[in-house]
Amino acid sequence: MARPERFLAVYYFILFYFTTGQRVNGKEAEVECTFNEQWCNFTQLSLDNMQWTLGRNGDGGFAHVIANTTSKTDAVMGSPPMPPLYIPRGLAFQYRQIGVSLTIDVAVMSGNATQIDVIWSSHSPDSAISNGTWRHARVTLPPAEGTGTLGDIVVFFNASSTGSTVLTHSSLSLDNVVITRGPCDAGEPVFRMLSDISEMTCTFEKDQACTYHDYVPPRLVNKTTITWTIHQGYTLSSRTGPTGDHTFTDHKGRYIYLEASGIMPDTTATIKFELNPPMSLKCAVFFYHMWGYVVGSLRVFTLKDDSPFDETLLWKQSGNHRNVWHEARVDVPANSTAILFQAVRGTSNFGDIALDDVMVVNGVCADNQRPLVNITMPPATTTTMLTKTSSTTTTSKAFASTTPSTAATSATPKTKTTASKTTTLTTAAST
Repeated sequence: MARPERFLAVYYFILFYFTTGQRVNGKEAEVECTFNEQWCNFTQLSLDNMQWTLGRNGDGGFAHVIANTTSKTDAVMGSPPMPPLYIPRGLAFQYRQIGVSLTIDVAVMSGNATQIDVIWSSHSPDSAISNGTWRHARVTLPPAEGTGTLGDIVVFFNASSTGSTVLTHSSLSLDNVVITRGPCDAGEPVFRMLSDISEMTCTFEKDQACTYHDYVPPRLVNKTTITWTIHQGYTLSSRTGPTGDHTFTDHKGRYIYLEASGIMPDTTATIKFELNPPMSLKCAVFFYHMWGYVVGSLRVFTLKDDSPFDETLLWKQSGNHRNVWHEARVDVPANSTAILFQAVRGTSNFGDIALDDVMVVNGVCADNQRPLVNITMPPATTTTMLTKTSSTTTTSKAFASTTPSTAATSATPKTKTTASKTTTLTTAAST
């Protein structure tokens, strides 16, 4: 991480040359930059032997840094200055790590430039996550504590070289930076799609190549069953269900859910994901939302050897778990041919159950401990675990003994493809 005096130098340089409060796309974005052949009033200063430069590929432009030294060094780029606000801001951006010697930190200088907060850091690259996949990150920026010119806010992107002896094929890219007024969405875990190591990923968006179908287990043939509903935004009932999906955390993204109103208690909805090949151990990762007065249960089963009668219950969650999306990970035994997600209606109309961002990763969950999200978990609730599950929480670092904000990261490719459900899902296009 760059030394504080270096941030101060860049901070005063930015304040001297730019006016405050760039605003793009109406009231939503104060700062927005795609780095398509321009810096958008971002300022980069070569502190050592590295610097941010503009790059270009078939998708447009981006800013990037190439490691060209074996010593530990930094390249810092600052946003246009923004006026102090006494409410948080939301920062969203995409980044890409290639190689093993570069990481990125996000820092904020505010107030009278007397403190620097490092509010988000990328995880140390490894071979599984640093192969060129674009990832999304969302960070809530803390409110300002100062006034006047020196109270203006500057967000810094700091690329740090770890001092690796590997000089070739190590770079870090940044794109699609957007800063808006107001914090990131409540509950703010954001999906990171590790498509480079996942066997199957399903976000329930249009055009995504995931396959699933409605399913009625033989034991429920004579029971009341319904199908999961693909939905956007709020559910049909108030005081229950999510306000938006998990992938995008907005009203346009899609998820599936069980609508609790208008059906009888113990009504079930089941979907089936095929696994191919079924021979090895796997880890199922998914996000669920269970909030309401009385919420039923969400269960995860596997099928073996293509036998509909060979169900194994792996995981179960019941009750009210607040109005946030939660991550769960479940080990899937070898020779499993399918995973079933089953929602069971409780005794109240206020008990919607939602599911989003289902992913299956090769290997057991204990071997996939790199966090898919950084999330501040709610108070502990009772969960029945029939086989081992695992989850990961991480805490933002602080610089100069300050209290950091929680950051939520996700990994999705830069161009996200999306999917609509049919009996066996294959649909075409819309963005």
